[in-house]
Amino acid sequence: MSGELRDAIAILRQRRAEAVSLVEKYDNAIRVLEDLDGNTGDRAPAVAFGSAHLRLSRPSPASRRSVKQRVLTLLNRDPAATWTTKRIIDAFERQGDPLEAKDVENAVRTALSEAVKDELVLRIAPGEYRSARPVAAGPSPHEGSEDDLAPSAQPGP
Repeated sequence: MSGELRDAIAILRQRRAEAVSLVEKYDNAIRVLEDLDGNTGDRAPAVAFGSAHLRLSRPSPASRRSVKQRVLTLLNRDPAATWTTKRIIDAFERQGDPLEAKDVENAVRTALSEAVKDELVLRIAPGEYRSARPVAAGPSPHEGSEDDLAPSAQPGP
């Protein structure tokens, strides 16, 4: 085995050991946060994580719900409305309560896909979705209103 190959292996082993150590720290932080989950005090919990000391803010009740639950609530407000992933993301941003995920667009697509499988949402065309709830007779609840969540209020795809 050449010297360069041995050096590469040694570097990879060192990086792996560092990664394992970091994963253990994350696992410990997760356990601490799970233990604090029932904390009902007025102060947000503080967590020591490595050399950092984090002050955790309490999430709003809406943001505690899953992306799928929040998307379903939005679509069910007006079952006749047609939504795209972008319009859904924009609606939450406009109301000042954006969806939180590592990849928000992918999270919304996944939520929509699961909701279609669960027959809670209809895929009416590629990239276009509608609530599976029956549409009530009469005008749409958004018709003539300035509701920021109405998909028709936004230009776009």
